[in-house]
Amino acid sequence: MQYGDYSSDALMTITNRPDLVFVRGEGSWLHDHNGKAYLDFIQGWAVNCLGHCPPQIRDALVAQAGTLLNPSPAFYNGPMIELAGILTANSVFDRVFFANTGAEANEGAIKLARKWGQVHKGGAYEIITFDHSFHGRTLATMSASGKPGWDTLFAPQVPGFPKADLNDIESVKALINERTVAVMLEPVQGEGGVIPADPAFLQALRALTRERGLLLIVDEVQSGIGRTGTLFAHEQAGIEPDIMTLGKGIGGGVPLAALLAREDVCCFVPGDQGGTYNGNPLMTAVGVAVLRTLLADGFLAGVRARGEYLSSRLLELSARHSLGGERGSGLLRALILDSDRGPALVKAALEQNPVGLLLNAPRPNLLRFMPALNVSEGEIDQMVGMLDALLGAVSTPAGASPRPPTECGGRHGSEHLREPRSRRRLLPDRDRRTGGQWPARPAHPPLRGPGPDPGRGDPHRRGWREPAVSGGGGLSPGGRAAPFGALRTGGRAVSGWAALKTSPRQWAYIGCPPAPHREQQPIGLPPDRGYRHAAPGDVVSGLRAVIGYLIEVGQRRQAKLRSQKSTTPLAGRCAEIWRRGRDSNPRQGITLNTLSRREIYFL
Repeated sequence: MQYGDYSSDALMTITNRPDLVFVRGEGSWLHDHNGKAYLDFIQGWAVNCLGHCPPQIRDALVAQAGTLLNPSPAFYNGPMIELAGILTANSVFDRVFFANTGAEANEGAIKLARKWGQVHKGGAYEIITFDHSFHGRTLATMSASGKPGWDTLFAPQVPGFPKADLNDIESVKALINERTVAVMLEPVQGEGGVIPADPAFLQALRALTRERGLLLIVDEVQSGIGRTGTLFAHEQAGIEPDIMTLGKGIGGGVPLAALLAREDVCCFVPGDQGGTYNGNPLMTAVGVAVLRTLLADGFLAGVRARGEYLSSRLLELSARHSLGGERGSGLLRALILDSDRGPALVKAALEQNPVGLLLNAPRPNLLRFMPALNVSEGEIDQMVGMLDALLGAVSTPAGASPRPPTECGGRHGSEHLREPRSRRRLLPDRDRRTGGQWPARPAHPPLRGPGPDPGRGDPHRRGWREPAVSGGGGLSPGGRAAPFGALRTGGRAVSGWAALKTSPRQWAYIGCPPAPHREQQPIGLPPDRGYRHAAPGDVVSGLRAVIGYLIEVGQRRQAKLRSQKSTTPLAGRCAEIWRRGRDSNPRQGITLNTLSRREIYFL
């Protein structure tokens, strides 16, 4: 687009920007070159913690710009020392390294952990990170991230970042070896869909890393600096990490980040780490102004109160429009939609008149909210009113995937979006190995239950509800099982199914579609056996055969059916597992589906 005498074509294309230019901002509001106002609930992706152009930051910039801009990082300057002192006085950390971006801070944390591994652990270098995590856009931080598709972008990746599942301590234990030096995670996965780490999981992770002599790194680039209602999100779990990274909010709108570490972890020597603008006084003066504002009496309590208010209003929206609930912490929250219409809602919100609304959809099926920490309740009400109208007007785009609404409708929304990927679905959901699209439908007819809606049992149908699993008898190693022969889905029974939790991370789904679908038989089910409803005995015998085989070959730990990076992946055992299940009962075979590398589905 043209702006004055210049064209936007001179800019390198890195994202699809709309044809507008923002020229002014104040508080929660932005104004474009045409004079249109926008209510901003993105705030530069949680950067502008005090809103646009707050007087505290303006005054700090003006005052510092008149005294000292850049003496070089080879020398001390006053704001650098002051900000480091404020950070260490209000955290468990002893030392600070200043940087420009969160990615740079995370890169420094990776280097510090690897240097510590060289000094204290015989050269250990692997850092366990988590699926759906986001740690930055440098090659190392992209490799550390668990964002779908990044394993092939700019390949080859930097090695040494095995991925575990958030809120699953067993998945972390399974990855620890003699090369492991640290575990790195976000207390709230922002780009992954605003998925908080459970306090109990963080506590268990801290205990595990101490027991194994590993470092615990918390990436608080998005969740830190008051965003979740405390100065740092990990404080809510009562843990003390070894390393922490900060960015975004610490600068309140200017490029500033920080790497913090405990004294016994700091092992850099001169020449190991540096940066041209490390501790730049203009930026650190802003950081001082931001921290002093946040640490003022009552400010963080106000953030918590406004976070609860935003949560309650989002729950009202969810109930009114039959959505999937909301989740998050403080003023970092997400509204879970009923379909993949998030991008369409973001576009419609931007374009509506006379006032626009800035929202973000990190995943197609949810909206993320990152308002200024001093946003008013009136501005929250105005945003909710605008979004309410949009939810009624914007439908699912053609080709987008409908999402099964949750039955709970509660604060955290649909459990299959919040729990580790390996335990949260009845059938494969969007998967990074399918390019973010629905996998191919299984080669079997939809299970059909009694009642006026015979297609209710097909999880690919619009309107399907995730089963609410109730207790029942039968084989249940994980302690949670549905009654064999039926699952309650949206108030209707689907006969011929049984589901049970075979480990803390794995569900098994057993069933057989009724006749007369002989011509559409599932893969692996011989025609002469026909189709019939599953009986408890069939389910139990099939599971015993499959699980017995896993135990027989020394795979008790692998009963989670998690694929590890090794020369013998899970797929290599599928044939034998399939044969054991197929031949487990003379009347009925149990077939498996391996659309996902991490799960086996028994159909």
